[in-house]
Amino acid sequence: MAQKKRKKRSLGNAQLIAAAATPENLRELRFEALEQQKFALKVGLGAIGVIGAIIGTVFLVKYLNKTKTERDLEKTLNEIADVDGSKLTLSKAQALTYANKLHELMKGFGTSDEAQIEDIIINKAVTADDLRLIVQQFGVKPYGTFGEPMFGSGTLKDLMGWIKEEIGGAAYSRIAAKFTSAGLFL
Repeated sequence: MAQKKRKKRSLGNAQLIAAAATPENLRELRFEALEQQKFALKVGLGAIGVIGAIIGTVFLVKYLNKTKTERDLEKTLNEIADVDGSKLTLSKAQALTYANKLHELMKGFGTSDEAQIEDIIINKAVTADDLRLIVQQFGVKPYGTFGEPMFGSGTLKDLMGWIKEEIGGAAYSRIAAKFTSAGLFL
């Protein structure tokens, strides 16, 4: 048996729009569009809220995870590096420049130039108070497995902690002797 194909009656786009454009349908379409916009706004605000909560949690966890030792290190750094201004041969700006240079030389994977580090600590810091001022200007910085930590991780260390991690051999012995003579210990 042969089946007869039925022809579908189709309206053109203009006829469909005209048929659907009754005042009641237009109100319904506007209402539906408004509901979709409200839903999109709620979803967007919800996503922003979730992202904000995640960021807030990360910062809270980082703060709470600071160990007492790290907080004590930050608090007592100035006490450790008590500087007698009358015995300085360096200005605060020079000490800060040397501290920043030391950090640059030690951060990242490996230490880029132990000789420069040794030169700054042994030759540029003429007096014990010069070395103390450099330590004070260095402050505490997060130290990761390979120097500069990734993604905000790391353990806070002062200059002595960074040197202990980054310098070895004979250079370490000479630098340790300079720190010891200044009353600072690695």
